[in-house]
Amino acid sequence: MLSDAVAALRCPVCEGRFQLAGDPQRRLVCDSGHVFDAAKQGYFNLLTGKGTVFEADSAQMVGARQRFLDSGHYAALADRVAGLAAASLQRPGAVVLDAGTGTGHYLHRVLETTPASAIGLDISKFALRRAARLNGDAANLVWDIWRRLPVADDAVDVVLVVFAPRNPAEFARVLRPGWTADCGDAAARTFG
Repeated sequence: MLSDAVAALRCPVCEGRFQLAGDPQRRLVCDSGHVFDAAKQGYFNLLTGKGTVFEADSAQMVGARQRFLDSGHYAALADRVAGLAAASLQRPGAVVLDAGTGTGHYLHRVLETTPASAIGLDISKFALRRAARLNGDAANLVWDIWRRLPVADDAVDVVLVVFAPRNPAEFARVLRPGWTADCGDAAARTFG
């Protein structure tokens, strides 16, 4: 399923298509030869140039978030998000993009209920270490949500954004035609 997610990705340097390479497949190589190797934890850092001006969550912050989520405080929200996403992810080849995936908690719940391929983006390598462990078949990428997303036009069926920044123009660009914005009030309806 990682290869299905990789098919939706585009090189941040030239916007060429990526292929997985190596044995094991831990290298993204684009049509122009730009190469991005996976970190030993399984995520890819696609940031180029000066990177980002935003400060990523630290290992300590990510650990605290993981403990909080593991205690079940937001289980109802995770279930609601997964239920809303599932309807749009049943077709063969469906792809879900989790913008601001963090530890991968919400994406994991979606993947438990659907056959979709997945892309998880986050600025924190510490968060992505956990996300890659939890969602090993997803393309977990260090990326700045405020930049042009390293995803092809019309390539994803669902964009998840749970407690993360939003980039509406980019989300609209990468979503397949016919999408709807139904999840905006899901948290309010879930938590009253």
